[in-house]
Amino acid sequence: NINNDYFYRFNKRTDMITSMTGYGKASCNIKNIRVNIEVTSINSKNLDLNLMLPAFIKHKEPDFRNLLAHDLERGKIEFKIGYESKGIYKRMPFNAPLISRYNDNLKTLYKQLGLQYPKDHMGLLLNLPEIFIKQENPISKTEFSKILSASKEAIKDLVKFRNTEGAIIEHDMIT
Repeated sequence: NINNDYFYRFNKRTDMITSMTGYGKASCNIKNIRVNIEVTSINSKNLDLNLMLPAFIKHKEPDFRNLLAHDLERGKIEFKIGYESKGIYKRMPFNAPLISRYNDNLKTLYKQLGLQYPKDHMGLLLNLPEIFIKQENPISKTEFSKILSASKEAIKDLVKFRNTEGAIIEHDMIT
């Protein structure tokens, strides 16, 4: 059994072992949605970033990439922002003309390839880009600031996880 005081002293050191494996999460509320942020990392010599962002914040990807690169430096990092809608974002209408064009194009492609068009083709269609008519307004600077702050909290949580794992690794090496 490892003494908690050991972990406290270890996390104050600058020469500590840091694990590349970690997990952090945080959330915040903006408008009528709850924004959930998760960041995970596994071992990698270099920084390998994979970001999954919803459409309403996709244009801010460079800001998130810079934040992650600055704070994490190494590892295969997966950064995901999801949301739970409580209102206007839930009722986005379909872009029916686009879905119809997608459907026609897929039918033609299947026919050209000599394949049977799947009966459950709606699953294919609903996962294609821009099938919803977006009605939401772009997020404000204040709302982006909240999401960025929650992202920093998730990254801090991941760093703490990495440090704790590193302390366990060092303890196992010493004993």
